[in-house]
Amino acid sequence: MKLFKCLVAVAVFLLWSGAALAATEAEIKKAKEAEAAFTQMAKDLRAIHRAGVAIPKKYNINNMNERRECVAEYRSYRDRAAAIRQQAMAISPWASPRLDKISLIQAADCAFICVYCGGNGADCPKVLPLLDMVEKKLTAKD
Repeated sequence: MKLFKCLVAVAVFLLWSGAALAATEAEIKKAKEAEAAFTQMAKDLRAIHRAGVAIPKKYNINNMNERRECVAEYRSYRDRAAAIRQQAMAISPWASPRLDKISLIQAADCAFICVYCGGNGADCPKVLPLLDMVEKKLTAKD
């Protein structure tokens, strides 16, 4: 009877440790997916920033016709910046310790304003330092 109890205890332990290992692997996979999503969002925000910096060089915002052209061309960039903000907010803050969610959301907000055709571009310089902080934390060693 003692042998049977020992075997049951060993079996329970093995099953429990296997489940814990599976949960850990699932958590690692989820963290890697979140980190990959953050990396892609940061790349997209850099592209949006580049587009926003080009607006004053390309358009005279005081001219209403040029402003309309600008809005038509850059609306998709604003939509993408807003989508990135929502996507970043949806990711769990516990998904990975290397995610700087607040900086990414702030960068998305600044990028959204950066590609605003009626603005003065004051938020454009804020985007890159925020993205640098996001990427620095993503590449940091544990």
